[in-house]
Amino acid sequence: MTTRQRTAKKQTPIGKCSFADSSIKQIFNAITASEKMAHFKYIINRLWYLLLVLGMGFLIQWVWNTAMIYWCDGAYQVGLFEAAILWVCVY
Repeated sequence: MTTRQRTAKKQTPIGKCSFADSSIKQIFNAITASEKMAHFKYIINRLWYLLLVLGMGFLIQWVWNTAMIYWCDGAYQVGLFEAAILWVCVY
């Protein structure tokens, strides 16, 4: 049985790094592939979802309250939280 030996990749010393090795495209690829970028994208997606829920809640609240003003003399008003919860239940 033979054993394999791992060889270290040849690395350029920090002081002797050429400008071509650190192009903008390589830096961008390194940033987007990092674990922190994945967390950042997840947080942005959750904030986008929250904004969508609040926006739809505001729309539901406006339509409901406008209808209640015209039909029931302003009774049965709903708040933004109630309308957002309604949207989450419907969605």
